[in-house]
Amino acid sequence: MIFGGLGSPFRPTRGAVFLPKTSRAFLAAAAILLLGGCASVDKAVFATQPRHAAEGPIAMRLSNADQYLDQDKLPEAIQELRAAEALASSDQDMLRVEEALGRAFAGIRDWRQAQDHYAKGVELARLTGAKGELVADLQAGLGLCLMKQSQFSMAAATVKEALMTGPSPQKRKRIEGDLDQALLEEGLAKGNLQVAPGAQASRIRRIVVLGNRIELSYLRGKLPFKEGDILKPDSLQKARERLYAMGLFKKVAVSSAPAGRGEADVSIFVRDGWYLIPFPFYMGDSGGSRGGAFISGRNILRRNESFTLVGMGSKTGLRGMAGAHWEGWSANLFFSRQDSVERLYTDDAVSAGGGFGTPPDAQHPAKYGTVISEYSKRVNGAGFSLGFPLAAGRARLSGEFGWDFQQIAYGALQGLPPVGAGHNSKAHVGLRGGASGGGGGGFGDLGAILGYGLADIEERLKPLAKPRYSWSGSMSLYGAAQATGSDYYFWYGLAETEASVTWGRREKASLRMAAGHGGGLPDHQLLNTGEDAGLQGGYARQHRGRGVLGASVSYSYPFWMTRKGMLQGMLFAEGALAWLYGRPRQKTGAGFSVFYRFWRFPIPFGISYTYSGDNADAQVSAAIGGRF
Repeated sequence: MIFGGLGSPFRPTRGAVFLPKTSRAFLAAAAILLLGGCASVDKAVFATQPRHAAEGPIAMRLSNADQYLDQDKLPEAIQELRAAEALASSDQDMLRVEEALGRAFAGIRDWRQAQDHYAKGVELARLTGAKGELVADLQAGLGLCLMKQSQFSMAAATVKEALMTGPSPQKRKRIEGDLDQALLEEGLAKGNLQVAPGAQASRIRRIVVLGNRIELSYLRGKLPFKEGDILKPDSLQKARERLYAMGLFKKVAVSSAPAGRGEADVSIFVRDGWYLIPFPFYMGDSGGSRGGAFISGRNILRRNESFTLVGMGSKTGLRGMAGAHWEGWSANLFFSRQDSVERLYTDDAVSAGGGFGTPPDAQHPAKYGTVISEYSKRVNGAGFSLGFPLAAGRARLSGEFGWDFQQIAYGALQGLPPVGAGHNSKAHVGLRGGASGGGGGGFGDLGAILGYGLADIEERLKPLAKPRYSWSGSMSLYGAAQATGSDYYFWYGLAETEASVTWGRREKASLRMAAGHGGGLPDHQLLNTGEDAGLQGGYARQHRGRGVLGASVSYSYPFWMTRKGMLQGMLFAEGALAWLYGRPRQKTGAGFSVFYRFWRFPIPFGISYTYSGDNADAQVSAAIGGRF
């Protein structure tokens, strides 16, 4: 001890340090100041209470709830807020409690209870005349809950009120995004997204895109307008048609809203994704059965690209193909191996095996006439093709070039085999074009299994207000020489065109015409009255020549169309001529097909019947995934 006590005289003891009188006075004064300072510090520390304690128990509960909300501990936050609700004694406290409870229940996606608390807060604010950021948050939260429950019109009106109430700058952007989505969903639900023809012309201030996975820059490039353009009466409809034509989206909504004097905002909501689908298929007819599988992928790289892998087999051979497509560009690799037995008849007709399968005339060849020769044929093939766009828009035009490796071997079974064994490799170039009358593409895309490409299904199920016309055409030129790896010099050209009109409940009439001519053709390369002449029926025999000409007319009628699928029937009649050594040979036929196709199962299944006028017989085929 240095000091015995503040009021006691100083008495040195054994071991104590002796200080002069002045020093003792100085230390005593310092000690008094030090103790007084400590007392003042203690007083300052204990006089400053925690904020929530100073404001009362309800503030403590709200502070705890905010901490739990920040940590995503939603049940704990709700428990604190229930306690705060019982303690609330002022309108302002109740507004804070209801807004926080709305956020908590929205966090666990209980939209009904969240809506109840937001609605209570909004009603209390209306009765008390409260304004400000807290009220804007209540209105925005109520709008979000309504939108999550598909009440889009009420959601849009409520969010608009939130913007008018005056949210903070930080929250305004989020609330504007909620309003954009509510307006889009409202327009989609009503199906009325047109700009009124008599509306005042507006300049597009901004374009808001929501819900997309696909790259934003790519999607914007598909729109018929950009920021700064004038919004015309048909602008929104054109935008919808272009987005539908991509064949990718599950949902598409386009709308506009005033954005000040002479300006408008365009909002676009799309729902896309990606897929990778493996799928089996099977076909059977009088030529035998064949089956296989393919894998189709789409939008994996978020640029609306697609690729396909196909494998197909039967007892007569194998086929395989790998292809990719993007924006009119395409690349394909393929290979095939086929073994078959064919017959040549006295009228120059040959077996028509469809290129892959047992020829239909194999069981009763004498039924069709006298056989001159019978032979086995093996064809090994491989090659590639590259396609590229030349013109976009409604009148599409694309080009293509490629190379086909082909090696043919014959074995005589009766009579002499045809001429043309060896290498028949050739190169080709082509042009394809077409124009559609609108209404989007077809339902052939495999992505429809997952709903992709069905954004405009309601539009497609509606009867047409007026007929739609469309056409397509192609021209190809093939050439073989030593430079292409061929043992023969030959060439041929093919041209095909189809025009159609669709009306009413999607009834459709079509006219298809095809022609071809070549020079120096070995027997296997002669043009035929089947695929080369554009015929679509199934026949036991076909005629071949250095020139062909064919035409086919068809009428299709949808017996039944719903949101699930379509049952359709088609009638057709057709004919073709083939010239060999100046002698024309005629092929005629007629038939029908009936098939059903689910929109989400786009591979059709059904039956097809063809009666051949020159052969006086019928061919019936059934397929899942075949061509109808």
